Amino acid sequence: RIIGYEGAKYNSQLISGSDERYAVATLVLNFNTKKRWSTPKSIKESLKNKYPIELDEYINDYKVNVIDVAFMDKEDIEKLNSDFKAVAKYYYLKRNNIENIEELGDCNLKYPVQTFATMKALTGDSRFEIAYNDYEETHKDDKEVTMEKILDTLMNKGRLEGEARGEARGRFETLTKNLKSLISKNHTFEESCELLDVDEETKEKLLETGEFSVDSFKQAFN
Repeated sequence: RIIGYEGAKYNSQLISGSDERYAVATLVLNFNTKKRWSTPKSIKESLKNKYPIELDEYINDYKVNVIDVAFMDKEDIEKLNSDFKAVAKYYYLKRNNIENIEELGDCNLKYPVQTFATMKALTGDSRFEIAYNDYEETHKDDKEVTMEKILDTLMNKGRLEGEARGEARGRFETLTKNLKSLISKNHTFEESCELLDVDEETKEKLLETGEFSVDSFKQAFN
C-alpha cells in the first residue's frame, strides 16, 4: 500500500509539468497498547529465503517506517509540538494503566476538532466528541484551546451527571420506603401510588424492582 501511495506521489510530480521535485516519506502509526509491531518491515524481510540469494542485489527493498505510539518514551512525547502530542500521550497513559486523563491537560491544540475526532475514531470513546462539543458551546471566543479546558468540561459534566443520578436514586429509594409504609397499613399498591402522586412511568419502574409483587409482601408481612 505504501509503495502505491508513494509511487503515485512521485508520478504526480512527473506529470505536473513542474521541475520541482520533493521526497516523499510515510509513517505508519501502530496504536496497539499490548505489543509493538512484530511483522516484517521491509520487502526483503517478508520474502526472506523465498528467492535465490544471487538475485538479492537486483531486488529493490522497500521498508515501512513504524512508530509504536503507545511505546514512545515519555520524554519524546513531551517534545512534540503538534496536536499529535495529545494522541500519543493518551496511548502512553493507556498502556501504563494510568486512568488519570487529566494528565493530558498540558497539550495545546491547534486543530481541536480534528484531534478529538481522531481520538474518538481510534478509541471508540464518544466522550471525546461530546466533551469538545460541550466546550465549544460555552467557549466559542477562546483564542487558545487546551486539553485541560476541554477535559474540565468533561469532568464537570460527569460530576454533575453523577450528582443528578445520585439525587434521583435517593428520591426513588425514599419513594419506595414511603410506598411500603402505606401498603403495610393495608393500602393497595395502586392506592399508595395515588396518594403519593406517582406517575405511570415511575410505577412501572417500581414494579420492575420486584419489591411490590404479591409474593414479596407475603414474605415481608407474614
